[in-house]
Amino acid sequence: MKQIAQQGFSLTELVVAMAIMSILTMIAVPSYQQHLKTSRIAMAKADLMELAGYFERQRTINACYNGPACDKDETGGSDPLIVDQTSSILDMLSDDTAKYYNVTLTALTNSTFTLRATPDSTTTQKDTGYLEVLHTGQQRWDKNHDGDTADTGEGSWKR
Repeated sequence: MKQIAQQGFSLTELVVAMAIMSILTMIAVPSYQQHLKTSRIAMAKADLMELAGYFERQRTINACYNGPACDKDETGGSDPLIVDQTSSILDMLSDDTAKYYNVTLTALTNSTFTLRATPDSTTTQKDTGYLEVLHTGQQRWDKNHDGDTADTGEGSWKR
């Protein structure tokens, strides 16, 4: 009697392969998601620093961040470079930062500004806490997501 050669995989081999793939997926997916969170935080930090640099250039040119002294075209308000509080400068944000963070400009005066990137509560970044950069260059990060940067280690962007 002639035996027919077996082609393909047995059911046992397929089950073992699926089990291995499941285990690898269980390990890889959370690691990848954490990597995405970390990279989005890094992008938000880079964008905040770019915006802070923009304001420093503005102050170098006009001797102020905002206010009547910045009204070089004498129209009665701040020049468009300084914005109507954030609209035009936010066009400088990367797509990831714009998608996962709400960037706001607060405490904007002739001599001060605070830029804040708050994680969007509908995204995976929601538990990362907000990032801030001040006109002094100080960087703050609400790492424990309690709404302030007064806790130990939150006065910088270091992990």
